[in-house]
Amino acid sequence: MRLCVVGLLATALLWGGLSVAARPGPSGTFRGESGQVKLKYLGEGTVAVELKTKYCALKTQEGGTFVFPDGIHVTNKKGEPVLVIFYQRASVLVYGELAAFKAGYCKGGHDATGRYKRVGK
Repeated sequence: MRLCVVGLLATALLWGGLSVAARPGPSGTFRGESGQVKLKYLGEGTVAVELKTKYCALKTQEGGTFVFPDGIHVTNKKGEPVLVIFYQRASVLVYGELAAFKAGYCKGGHDATGRYKRVGK
């Protein structure tokens, strides 16, 4: 019985690992009314993010973000959350309403929140 349970757990872990590895990471350029977002998947759950709008600009150091199933969580050097990006193949939804984002990355206003559509492919 134990061998059967161990075998099932090993199969589940292997299957889950294969499905995650086969899924491509988020990459591409996305444009919205206020600017653009560039994503570059670096592997192992990290994404480089570059956001540029009229009032806000953010560029992460390589490996500075964490990807979970459909989103990207960007933190600052202190580890505070500053930006959340919900990722879909055709578009991304940027949530830039956190106080740390507005204070550290925006000047004269904030206009990053919104939907950005994929450019190209």
